[in-house]
Amino acid sequence: PAPESLHGRMLARLLSGREYTALDHWKECGSSVAADAVRKLRKMGWPIITTDRHVKNRDPLNSESNIGVYTLPTIVISESGDQGKYFITECLRIEALAARGAA
Repeated sequence: PAPESLHGRMLARLLSGREYTALDHWKECGSSVAADAVRKLRKMGWPIITTDRHVKNRDPLNSESNIGVYTLPTIVISESGDQGKYFITECLRIEALAARGAA
């Protein structure tokens, strides 16, 4: 994907070996549609794994929910090699330019 796209920016984070959630996507990319980015990446052939994590809510009843945590298999990250590293760097460069208002 294009490194400036939302799904490209998510891919950069996954290629760095991170566990990534919808809240991360909101905070870091300003988007509330992490699932759409995952769908697009899967359609492109990226084998994103979704696991459930049990978390407490901050509501007055102190209830709990399951959230999806997105990752890439370690082998996929390894096989992305220098291209994966370049893609991560390019995404970070574009985000830095945008943060300065230069993109």
